[in-house]
Amino acid sequence: MKLLVERVEVYPEGLEVRLRGDGLRSLVAEVRPDAPEEQRKGEDE
Repeated sequence: MKLLVERVEVYPEGLEVRLRGDGLRSLVAEVRPDAPEEQRKGEDE
């Protein structure tokens, strides 16, 4: 799985988490049941 979180900023009133768009695509591709086996294994990392 590629890096999913780009940045985390912590503030007194809360936090901000930025997710990487390509990380989300990679995650979805890996967990899809119809994805090719090599993609689920994460060979493209």
